[in-house]
Amino acid sequence: MCIRDRRRRIEYAVRISRHLVHARLSNLRARFVADGVATFLTDADQYDYVTGLVRSGRFVAVRGDVTGEHTLQGVARSARQLGLVVRVLYLSNVEQYVRYSDRFRANLRSLPVDGQSIVLRTYHQGPGKGYVYAIQQAAHFRQWLDKPEVKTLGDMMWRARVASPGPLISLVGPPTSG
Repeated sequence: MCIRDRRRRIEYAVRISRHLVHARLSNLRARFVADGVATFLTDADQYDYVTGLVRSGRFVAVRGDVTGEHTLQGVARSARQLGLVVRVLYLSNVEQYVRYSDRFRANLRSLPVDGQSIVLRTYHQGPGKGYVYAIQQAAHFRQWLDKPEVKTLGDMMWRARVASPGPLISLVGPPTSG
């Protein structure tokens, strides 16, 4: 595809989606303000930090199939070659559409993480309840992936200890036995 065609497609996507994105972010901002949750939408320092990551090239958006053989394996390989760890893995709501297959588990385990790495996701609570944002230590998520009975995000959410109910929840700790 030539650069001109690609530019037209991007401009079209921005034209049709910017109002939807603005509405979503405005609603989130109002919700976070009402709940007293500081985010990049409500706190200038956090906003500056996030935009600084983008401007400095430290934020990388990747589009691909998390259940396939190439996307996450490629991210893992590139990060290792550069001597980097993945500090934030944002899965959005993809886990509500896929099962924790062997390939999915292997892909997520392949990512280089450390004690500061987190998994961030959106989770739909059900009809009329909307989404919440869930944060989890990457090391704990890996331990959940080792549990064969956990086949979906819902399985994990059902069993996990949840802290800070509200628009931002935290899945606390590794799985417990029993």
